[in-house]
Amino acid sequence: MLAAYTLLQPGEAATSYKVVFDSMTSKGAHLTTEGVITAGTPELLVKSPVLPGVKNGRTYAVLLTLYVDGEQLATHKDLVKFSMPSNILKEMGIKEY
Repeated sequence: MLAAYTLLQPGEAATSYKVVFDSMTSKGAHLTTEGVITAGTPELLVKSPVLPGVKNGRTYAVLLTLYVDGEQLATHKDLVKFSMPSNILKEMGIKEY
């Protein structure tokens, strides 16, 4: 799953981020990715770790948290509906629940 963000006020210093994606399966753990946004970068494109499986047509939450010098700066929550033809999921090796 991809999440794209436009930063309304690009930072003057490097900003750390953590993105938590809802679990894609009923029994799975949330998927988390972290990184650093370099100073002045206006956009952020985040890719979730490998998808073990999905429930097609389901709405998933994505939570972005920004940090500066270890202090939480902001959070942003999105709801994303995952929808893809079953045959493409199968070709990509993604299990459908």
